[in-house]
Amino acid sequence: MNKMLLALMILCLAPVGGAQALEFDIEQDSITVSALEYGSGEHVLLALPGAKPGKTPNRKSLKKISAEIAENAPGIKVISITWSDEEAVAAAVRYARMNGAKKISLLGHSRGAEMAGRFASTQADGEFDSLILLSSADDQGIPLTKTKKLFVYNKGDSYASWTPVSFDKSAEPKEMLALDGNGHLIKHLEAERPSLIEDIVKLLNQ
Repeated sequence: MNKMLLALMILCLAPVGGAQALEFDIEQDSITVSALEYGSGEHVLLALPGAKPGKTPNRKSLKKISAEIAENAPGIKVISITWSDEEAVAAAVRYARMNGAKKISLLGHSRGAEMAGRFASTQADGEFDSLILLSSADDQGIPLTKTKKLFVYNKGDSYASWTPVSFDKSAEPKEMLALDGNGHLIKHLEAERPSLIEDIVKLLNQ
């Protein structure tokens, strides 16, 4: 079997929030990663969704924020993926590199934020430009000194109560937005922080 990454595109072109979303699969050996792509550019932001325990994180749950970031950040391509494990994330990273990415950043929500932080920590320092961790339940520190880190959570969200611990353990450069709400979902973060997309785009463009 050909071990080269194959992107099977032309499955769907659907407008999302004013942006065109390209739906495709990334395939390598027995690994298939479903993806939605927004925008274009040499800086690729891989977005890892969260999910309830026992459920597979679905790339469609990050449609809104992926489209918003792409619309507000010219030169940044957002690829939201359905992931199952580290191998799926690694396949998406390889796909981005093979298709011209000069920079790669990771954004994760909930379980996706935990995966983003843990996966990035196993890679060489500087492999990723930025890490954006939304409502993460992880308490692990991220030792990377060449990767910008943004932690965002609602202080009343019990699922994300470990975020300050992870932040304290993590190396600079880092920033934390501790919001006053209770919700766990991205829409709850945006309700408390209307400038959240601007904050993310600013970090990516630094």
